[in-house]
Amino acid sequence: TLKLPEWKDIVDKGLATHEEEKHLAKMRSNPRVTGFVMEYFENNQRRVFLYEKPEQKGGKKPANEFKDLWIRMTYLTAEESFPTVRRRCKVVSRKDVMLKPVVNASKMVREKNKQIRKEITKVRREASIAEEGTPASASSKRPSV
Repeated sequence: TLKLPEWKDIVDKGLATHEEEKHLAKMRSNPRVTGFVMEYFENNQRRVFLYEKPEQKGGKKPANEFKDLWIRMTYLTAEESFPTVRRRCKVVSRKDVMLKPVVNASKMVREKNKQIRKEITKVRREASIAEEGTPASASSKRPSV
């Protein structure tokens, strides 16, 4: 399946246009840009997509398969940004990058940490909404012992 790579990876690999880099810097430096706006920006008007495929290096099956598990990351750059009204779009460039097992492991840990942070934020937001929704009289009543 195709994924959306992080903007940092797109810029580091030289796949972002100059305008995209300027827009990204402007968004990140603006203190009024909320997390929701950044999330929208990170998921829309995208031209670069990522396909990851695991590969085993070496001929025989190793004792620790993760030690020899390399990841082939294929970056595809489309002619137009998505979403669009067209059903298809021409791929104008392709770049393959091999990720070492150690780098892959650290990347997976960072992704899991990001996912956990997102869940914590969601739970905190839901808890604050629940607190705001409780009437003051109901929250001030305490059961008698």
